[in-house]
Amino acid sequence: MSEAARFVEACKTGQMDVLKEMVEADPSIVNCRGEDQIPAIIHATCARRIDVVDLLLSHDVDIEAKDADFKATAIGFAAWYGHADVAQFLVERGADVDGMGEDPSPLALALDGVDGKLADEGSPGSTEDHAAIVALLQGHNARVIGRIEAEDPPSL
Repeated sequence: MSEAARFVEACKTGQMDVLKEMVEADPSIVNCRGEDQIPAIIHATCARRIDVVDLLLSHDVDIEAKDADFKATAIGFAAWYGHADVAQFLVERGADVDGMGEDPSPLALALDGVDGKLADEGSPGSTEDHAAIVALLQGHNARVIGRIEAEDPPSL
């Protein structure tokens, strides 16, 4: 297993001792990506590991790092997963509430979660969690960029 893969795994599982040891040995590792090209901060966000996100941020991780497939930042993933607590933490630590202006924006994702569209896409977040993210992001003047299109009813 590569050092990056080991680090990402520790981010997902909250192995703080391993993470601290690895960061001490090589501070640049905080910005590594897994074999899936997803940044460590996004893995920690998806795993709802605020403690890991905090550790990464305290060692100058790129809070706006994007994944290779969706071009989304950690705040966008927090919005998709319905992790209101992580979204709040990221915003408090300076994350761009518009997710660097990508389509869809974190606010659009959270609104789609409130509408139930993300549940259809596999998001584990509840309507309440997505509503909390909507309130958070609207309170920070986030923009709605892109929404999941409603499917047209079949014509008869």
